[in-house]
Amino acid sequence: MFKPFLISTFSCALSMLFLWALRSAAMRYHILVKNKVAIVGGVGLAAAVFLPSLMILSIQGALTPRALWVPGASLLMLVLGVMDDIREQTVVQKVLIQLLCTSVLIMGGIRTAFDGLGLWGNVLFTYIWILGVTNAFNLLDVMDGVTAGAAFLVLAGILVFLGGADPAATVFLSSLLGAVAGFCVFNFPPANIYLGNAGSHFIGFFLAAIMVQAWMVPGRGISRVVGGVLIFGLPLLEMVLLIVHRSNRRLWPFQKSDHHLALRLLARGLSKQLALVSLLGIGAFFVLSGLGVGHVNVFWTAVMGAAIMGVSFCALII
Repeated sequence: MFKPFLISTFSCALSMLFLWALRSAAMRYHILVKNKVAIVGGVGLAAAVFLPSLMILSIQGALTPRALWVPGASLLMLVLGVMDDIREQTVVQKVLIQLLCTSVLIMGGIRTAFDGLGLWGNVLFTYIWILGVTNAFNLLDVMDGVTAGAAFLVLAGILVFLGGADPAATVFLSSLLGAVAGFCVFNFPPANIYLGNAGSHFIGFFLAAIMVQAWMVPGRGISRVVGGVLIFGLPLLEMVLLIVHRSNRRLWPFQKSDHHLALRLLARGLSKQLALVSLLGIGAFFVLSGLGVGHVNVFWTAVMGAAIMGVSFCALII
């Protein structure tokens, strides 16, 4: 009944409306403001995602309890993220919050179901995957437009990958795609709205959880699983390189530093706009590679995966 394009368009319009209103209120009352920029992106995105999605699923009769676990846990992540934006939490507190939200999902039956891992192996993998992707998107959020642009590319890739196999996931993803597009209007350089920790955690957690619910299920071949992971290549690569750089300098992996890809490009003399285009180009490369790998056999998955990682690292070194 409701096509993904129409859902995305509606959510995009709602997102711009909510973000404009929230920005005005934040600046007027000086609530959730950092460096004279409102950090209300996460709240605006969530509102523009949940309101149309829940309405559409209710009309379609697809608003099942299982369909509500991911948005429910993501909403909890958002609320706790807003608290972090108001008063910054320690790394330990943030990890405990992420563990809590992931545990909520697992208690609702949302976990991977890979053959050979068994119950506890899948539970452990679910924790690693969701915490990894959530933190990857948070670490990526150091420059205007990067996280929103990367999220848009990942969302587009996941929607193509799923192909409507999970109707509820398609509705939520279409809504988030439109909401992120509306947010980009305010966040591309020079930004006048930030995601904040709430927004970056919300997006990362939501996308990781949707993949667990709709994709990492029994019957998926290795090519399809690897392809799905590759779609998240840019944020995951950012996280891995940060950990490597900081570990080599005897720094705590989550200690703040200037080793982010975006900041390194800026230090090389690139403008914000050119650095953003470069990073999103890498993100698009990973998404297209993931879609390609997802439709080949195991042998070509290994060959293409090795080639993709080699090309990516060479490009980053250059």
